[in-house]
Amino acid sequence: ELKASSRKYQTLFDSANDGVFIFKGQSFSDCNAKVLKLFGCTREQMSTLPPHHFFPPKQPDGSDSRSKARAYMAAALKGENLSFEWTYRRLDGTPFVADVNLRRIEVGEDVFLQVIVHDITGRRAAEKALMESEQKFRNMAESNAAAIVIHKGDRFIYANPAAQKLSGYRLDELMRMNFWDIVHPDFLEQVKQRGKARIKGENPPDHYEIKVITKDGTIRWADMSTCIFELDGEPAVMGTAYET
Repeated sequence: ELKASSRKYQTLFDSANDGVFIFKGQSFSDCNAKVLKLFGCTREQMSTLPPHHFFPPKQPDGSDSRSKARAYMAAALKGENLSFEWTYRRLDGTPFVADVNLRRIEVGEDVFLQVIVHDITGRRAAEKALMESEQKFRNMAESNAAAIVIHKGDRFIYANPAAQKLSGYRLDELMRMNFWDIVHPDFLEQVKQRGKARIKGENPPDHYEIKVITKDGTIRWADMSTCIFELDGEPAVMGTAYET
């Protein structure tokens, strides 16, 4: 039974989708195949090169990688279960970012450290690209003469300065309002139904004229265009309006 259990553990260890290191104290003991793939090295290289060979000199926060790694390992050996983000360096010098879980495990009288490394480089790159894209959109929208609003569900989540000027409401006021709150009663039902239809994935007309009621009660005509897109995994609607 013990041998069967050991074989089962070894199979799970070798087939894990994340890199798994085993250290005895602060010295390398073993790793699975995923580690060798992540770091682009052989088992011999991983076992003979010092751990800091696979770190950049400093982490993104400016801390010394070797000192910080030793502190983490010392804390884990005392029984702390640690999770943190860490920048590694492959054998060829290419950096990658990982979520790391570090914990103490005991096998008989022996004490080990288990380090699970989950590569998040792709996720971080996607997040950076999204942030850059959002900044480009904001730069464009903030200087645009057209009123641009975005609503998710019933609520506004973005309004550019031109939308604030057209409606007479400040940004913080608009963020507390439903998207139809500035629509004239003559067009209220039409706008509500079309907005909800877009969120449901239907295709109502996306270009029309509406009357807007400003904060001070002034009625303004606006030429409105709308489109639906995905935001944080959920549908959102962007409206662009020019006063006519």
